[in-house]
Amino acid sequence: MVERLKIPYIGLYQTRHTFASLSVQSGVDMHIVKECMGHKDISTTQRFYLRFGNLDQVDVKSQLKNLTA
Repeated sequence: MVERLKIPYIGLYQTRHTFASLSVQSGVDMHIVKECMGHKDISTTQRFYLRFGNLDQVDVKSQLKNLTA
């Protein structure tokens, strides 16, 4: 189907990474992202996604409202 529609294939890893990156960019707390990603240690999450984050953390509920508005 992907070939027929001429859209690029995006695998599970890329989808997962995109979710985490966008979450951190949106200000979701790193501990929440850690839990969503299933990382055992926060340092794993920070190593991969800290570069995408803002210094200001925001409420997750408000971010979800923004996504669905």
